[in-house]
Amino acid sequence: FTQAYENADCDSSLLLMEFYGFIEASDERYVSTVKVIQENLFHNGLMYRYKAEDDFGKPSSAFTICTFWLVEALYVIGEREQAKEIFESLISYSNHVGLYSEDLDFETKRQL
Repeated sequence: FTQAYENADCDSSLLLMEFYGFIEASDERYVSTVKVIQENLFHNGLMYRYKAEDDFGKPSSAFTICTFWLVEALYVIGEREQAKEIFESLISYSNHVGLYSEDLDFETKRQL
């Protein structure tokens, strides 16, 4: 699966296909999609939403919710230890009351 028809770009929103019942977690197409998205969009412990240029330019920060989506997707395809490791890192990036901003800096993990 890709970002759009006749487009080869990855998009983290595809991680939600299983959650919304579009496909089973055991379907090899979904498993493959999760792995390709992780290979292409996971950087320094966080996820890009996508890397393609849009109206705001090329993405330069992590889209926080996408990393949570990856954790869930990895868990449901059976990569539970990896999901747990990413989740444990991710929860350490919240603020003092446990909230997250929409974006995190890939290097400093600072909320943007």
